[in-house]
Amino acid sequence: MYWKLIFLFFLLTMMISASAKETISEYIHLQQSHYNLKSVEQLTYYLAFRKNGQLKSEHWGSNWKVLSKDIHQQLSTKDSHYDWVEVNLVYNKTNVKRHSPLLRNIYRGVKGITFEVDGKLHRYSPTQMLAKNKSFKKILKPFKNKEIKQLQVFDVHQFLIKIGNSPSHLKITPAFRGNQIIKPEEVTQENVRSLAKGMADWMLEQVSNEGEATYKYWPSRKLDKQPNSNNMIRQWMASVCLARLAQGNYGGAKGKLNSNLQYNLEKYYRVDNRLGIIPYNNKVKLGAIALAALALHESPLRSLYRQQEESLNRTIHTLWQPNGRFKTFYKSSQNHNHNFYPGEALLYWVTRYKKTKSPELLNKIMTSFRYYREWHLNPRNRNPAFIPWHTQAYYQLWTLTREPELQGFIFEMNDWLLNHQQWDDVKFNDTKGRFYTPSKRYGPPHASSTGVYLEGLIDAFQLARAVKDSSREKAYKIAILRGLRSLMQLQFVDDIDMFYISQKKKVKGGLRTTVYSNEIRIDNVQHSLMAVMKILQVLKPLDYYEE
Repeated sequence: MYWKLIFLFFLLTMMISASAKETISEYIHLQQSHYNLKSVEQLTYYLAFRKNGQLKSEHWGSNWKVLSKDIHQQLSTKDSHYDWVEVNLVYNKTNVKRHSPLLRNIYRGVKGITFEVDGKLHRYSPTQMLAKNKSFKKILKPFKNKEIKQLQVFDVHQFLIKIGNSPSHLKITPAFRGNQIIKPEEVTQENVRSLAKGMADWMLEQVSNEGEATYKYWPSRKLDKQPNSNNMIRQWMASVCLARLAQGNYGGAKGKLNSNLQYNLEKYYRVDNRLGIIPYNNKVKLGAIALAALALHESPLRSLYRQQEESLNRTIHTLWQPNGRFKTFYKSSQNHNHNFYPGEALLYWVTRYKKTKSPELLNKIMTSFRYYREWHLNPRNRNPAFIPWHTQAYYQLWTLTREPELQGFIFEMNDWLLNHQQWDDVKFNDTKGRFYTPSKRYGPPHASSTGVYLEGLIDAFQLARAVKDSSREKAYKIAILRGLRSLMQLQFVDDIDMFYISQKKKVKGGLRTTVYSNEIRIDNVQHSLMAVMKILQVLKPLDYYEE
């Protein structure tokens, strides 16, 4: 048995390091023993050869005896010049139905799929699905009116082979979901600083010379086929993030911020009877108005935009009602999104109050605080999305007033939020630390969600530390560290997780939406970066270890 295993990989292991030899040999032995395979001829493999992220060649094999030969021949081709090889070794095929739980998104990048339609075999390996950003649902959609036979999912062991200056210089990396899993102990101050730097560089890279910020980028698409979608709330949140980078004198941030503000104001800002508005797609949202005002307020160049900020502030006041409730849309009967827009408006008002100390503004803020506290605690309305906005607003206000009501509500909100972070109950370790509640309709897991929850949690942590509530301080700190682990997992950082990326400059430092979707949306990075900047200011080196 052992001589056969060694023989099968003799050609391949001749070309790689001793540690890589051990990795593959051990893997083969474990799989053959675990599944009681009488012959490796029962197993299938997928190979893909890439150059600068672009797929140059791919094929499936059904006999591991020729795997080494396949790789060797392809690398020895005169004009190959490949730099990466993907290897997926298939095992554990399972018959499934169209709506099987094994076809949920959590299995993307972990399991592959194979099926027959009209006598033709279709199959996708996990790394194929990652590189093409395809879900099981998208793969099956073209065949919704066809009879699908032999529908199966399968597990794989993934290896990414980096080719050096010649085919004889190879480095093999065992991968999971096309990446390396970040361990909790890797969440150190130094690594979190690297996380922040990567995100900051990505943010600046996405702002064009004209000031336009890329809203969404799909690494799997060609540059000329990027999405045309946009969102004013997220665009102006990105402007807030640029303002904070500029406040910290991050290299190049002031220039990028100024061009971005000028672009956004020219493109999206309008005045209606002295009221500043941010119209988009025939809607004017309270959240977009508030975040535009916040971006102008926090800009080091605020004096240049005082007139626009004041007009936006007037609009927020017109949307405020005496009972503390906000109208969430301007000149519209629509009145939803109370989990988001009022908190964004209150965050701007509190930021403004820190400078003006206006008794009238404080009264309005506290009236809204009491209204929305009752609104949020109603079981019909309770939602995690409400919490980070109100936490940030009320913590800033608490630092000025020491109002016990604010303290109590901040703790009540964030104690409840901790129940919605995943850790021990996850199916796969690369999802540890994200905020997601599968049993509730709070929305799918998303990098931007984890980022914004951390924005609020670091303020709740500061409050707990200030009032010497050690149990909450510890609980919030652990949640923050676990959330950081999740963000680090989502960041594009090196050649391994960018093995299929051709436009690396557009991607490096950015955060994919989930571990199985490579879409980069601007708020993935913006929320996470603003959270991490605060975390780095607050946490001490020894805080980066769970107790």
